[in-house]
Amino acid sequence: MEKQKNEEEREEEKLPLKDFEQKLLRNWPKARKMEQLEVLEEEKRFHDKTMEFLQNQHELEQELHMLKEKTQQIQQENREKFNTLGCKKTLQTDRLMEMKRKFREMEQVVKEYREEQEILCQKEAEDRAAIKIQTWWRGCMVRLGLSASSRERESKKSKKTKGKKTKGK
Repeated sequence: MEKQKNEEEREEEKLPLKDFEQKLLRNWPKARKMEQLEVLEEEKRFHDKTMEFLQNQHELEQELHMLKEKTQQIQQENREKFNTLGCKKTLQTDRLMEMKRKFREMEQVVKEYREEQEILCQKEAEDRAAIKIQTWWRGCMVRLGLSASSRERESKKSKKTKGKKTKGK
């Protein structure tokens, strides 16, 4: 092939200008085919690169789609967890409020019980004090002989003595 090209070049040098033009015209389809082949090869490379790019883009789009689905799934799970936690918090808050209410009721019952016990203790103390005063007073009356029982004894003795004296006379 090189020999042919070399020979053609030599011939071109020898040929006058018109012949050269004729040779160019003869070789023009060949050159054009060569140019077309180069263009086709360039287009093929461009096509291959484009296909590679499109394939890569398609893979990236699939990966993006999968990531979007996964993100949506995770978001849905998180929403469900959030809602569940919200419900649990509401229930716990309700339980807390109920327990506080019961605590206040029980605290009121304990307060009332303590007040009643205090009143009972005061009454018992008053009763003991009254008993002591009454005991002291009765003791004083007995010592002085002014008690009702001693008056009754004396009145019975005087009746007996009066009755005996009259019988004996």
